[in-house]
Amino acid sequence: MSRALSNFYFTKELDENRFYAVGGANSDVTGVVTAVLDGRGNPKIGVDYQTNVWDRYNWDEGKGVTIGPLDIPDGQLAKLHRTGLARSSTWGQQWCQAIRSRLLAARRRPAAGS
Repeated sequence: MSRALSNFYFTKELDENRFYAVGGANSDVTGVVTAVLDGRGNPKIGVDYQTNVWDRYNWDEGKGVTIGPLDIPDGQLAKLHRTGLARSSTWGQQWCQAIRSRLLAARRRPAAGS
């Protein structure tokens, strides 16, 4: 399974540190679901998935942030980038998770003639 690329913005309420450090980011989720029957015919389900979040840290004209009494426009930081005093960079995090669970099998009907 795969979830299409999506864009989102961290809010102060969600995560204040990431709001100031990252702002907006891209994400996707991919995974595999497996189902096998055990020796008694009960299903064992496994889910392995990976979540990726990343952003290209750059400075866009017309954007900015206010931290306390300071207004910090991206345009000024973009000038530092153009003159070689700052660099764009890529930020990313990856979360991998494996979930193994045993589901109760549906009650099996007795075979005909039992």
